Amino acid sequence: MVYDIFLPSIPVIVGYLCTYLLYKTSVIKKKVHVSIWNFIIGIAFLISGGAGFLLILLLDAGIVLPVNAEFLYWHVELGITMAVVAVFHFHVYWKSSKAMFSLKKKGAKA
Repeated sequence: MVYDIFLPSIPVIVGYLCTYLLYKTSVIKKKVHVSIWNFIIGIAFLISGGAGFLLILLLDAGIVLPVNAEFLYWHVELGITMAVVAVFHFHVYWKSSKAMFSLKKKGAKA
């Protein structure tokens, strides 16, 4: 099975750039921009996670159906989408992400 990396990534990148541009030009608030992308992350997780969970159930039960390949395809495609959105999510929350991964404790002297 061949998976597409660019097919799911291009609309996500274009969509993010559009909402980011709207946020930066003060057409929408940052909260709306973040809410849109949190919703997209949630939907991608539900579809990808649901397909993965269903595949595991079928595998554990020893059931092989013709739709297994379709579930696997969409599980991987939405996983790719989630990875791209995660990069943008870190961009939006860069300051808090940087603090989270910092080895220095807040208030600690170096």
